[in-house]
Amino acid sequence: MTLHRIAAAQQIAAADSVVVHDLDMDAAIATLAPTLRDVFVLRAIEGYSHADIAALLGIRTGTVHVRYFRAVRALRSLLGESEC
Repeated sequence: MTLHRIAAAQQIAAADSVVVHDLDMDAAIATLAPTLRDVFVLRAIEGYSHADIAALLGIRTGTVHVRYFRAVRALRSLLGESEC
């Protein structure tokens, strides 16, 4: 993961009150289902809006919201309570 991507992930995670350890986050993102990982990376790391992600992936905006929420929930679970 590039430094830019790590920094972006840390900023999003901080906004969600999550303490991120770079290697743990990278490994956790890799374990997500592809549909969740795609949405999470586009939103949290690349900075796309939900509407832009929906257009890029050919899905509804509501689906983007749900997948992002599920990805964040899964990452919090994977990283454990001590890191959330």
